[in-house]
Amino acid sequence: MNKKEFIIKYPNKNFQTRLDKKGVFIFDASSLLKIYSFTSTERKKFIKAIARLSKENRLWSPYQFFEEFERHRAQILQEEFDAYTKFKNIFDQNLNIQLEDNKIKEFNNHSVLKVFIKKYLQEIKKYYAIKLKDLSSLKKKHLLSDYDSVKVQLWNCYNNKIGDEYSFDRHQEICKEGEGRYKKFIPPGYTDVGKSQNDFTKQKQYGDLVAWYQIKDFAKKYKKPIIMITDDKKEDWWNINKKIRCGARIELVYELFCYAGVDLKMMTFEDFLQYAEQKLNLKVTDAELTEYEERDQNILVTPLLEQSSVEKETSNNFN
Repeated sequence: MNKKEFIIKYPNKNFQTRLDKKGVFIFDASSLLKIYSFTSTERKKFIKAIARLSKENRLWSPYQFFEEFERHRAQILQEEFDAYTKFKNIFDQNLNIQLEDNKIKEFNNHSVLKVFIKKYLQEIKKYYAIKLKDLSSLKKKHLLSDYDSVKVQLWNCYNNKIGDEYSFDRHQEICKEGEGRYKKFIPPGYTDVGKSQNDFTKQKQYGDLVAWYQIKDFAKKYKKPIIMITDDKKEDWWNINKKIRCGARIELVYELFCYAGVDLKMMTFEDFLQYAEQKLNLKVTDAELTEYEERDQNILVTPLLEQSSVEKETSNNFN
C-alpha cells in the first residue's frame, strides 16, 4: 500500500479495538520521570496500572528509554530535594515582609489596634515556627538515597520487559542514517539537532531515533500494535495543529505499518491516566493504599532484582 492509499484508509474502524485488546504500552523517559512529582496516592495508582499491563504482557520499554530514565533520574531527585530549601527561603521572605510591613506600622500608636497588631504578629511568628518544623520533617522523609524505592517499584513492573541495547556497530549505523533523515526533516528526532553542546560525540541528538528503531524491531518481532506515551511536545513526534497535539506524525504511523504491519497511537501522560481509569477500570482502594505503604517501607531492604512470586511468573512472552 502506498502512502497516499494508507492515509486515505487510516485509521479504519477496527483501529481502536486492536489497540484496546493487543496494544503494547511504551513510556518514554520524560513520561516515566513524572512519577517523581506524583503524590503518594497518584503514584500508587500509576504503579497499579502498569503492573496490570505487565501481567497482561502489554508493557515494554526500548533500552534507549530505560537508559535515558536512569541518566536523568538523579537530577530529578536532586531538584525535588533542593525545592525544600528554595521554598524555605520564600517562606522566610514572606514572614519578614509581614513583620516589617510599613502599612501595619502606621497603626503602632493607635490606642486599641496596637495591642491587636502585637498579638497578630506574635501569632504569625508562632504559626510560621510550626510550619517550618513541619517542612523540616517532610525534608527528612524525602532524603536522597542511592536506593530509590520509586525506581525499584517501577522496574519490578518491567521485569523481563526491557529491550536489549544495540551493538556499537548497529548504533553507529543508525546515527549515520540519522544524518540523512534529519537533513530531510524525517521524524523522529530532527528537532534534537545540536541538543547537547557538551556532547563531543554528536550522538545524543540521535537518542529518539535509536529508540524508534528499537520500537520498530520489537513491533516487527511480536506483531503487536504500539501505544507510545510521551511528554515530548515537539513536532517530530506529534502532528501539531495550532499548538494542539493531534496524534502521531503520519510519517511515523506509515513507517511502522510498512516495517512491522502494525498500528501506532501516541498518548500524552494525562491521556494515559484517563485511559487507565476508563478502559482498564483501575481504582485504588484504601486497603491497597495501606498495602502499598507497607511495601514502600519493606522495599528499602529488598534487593533490586528480587521479585515477588507473581512477578517471577511473569514472562516476556508477547505472543
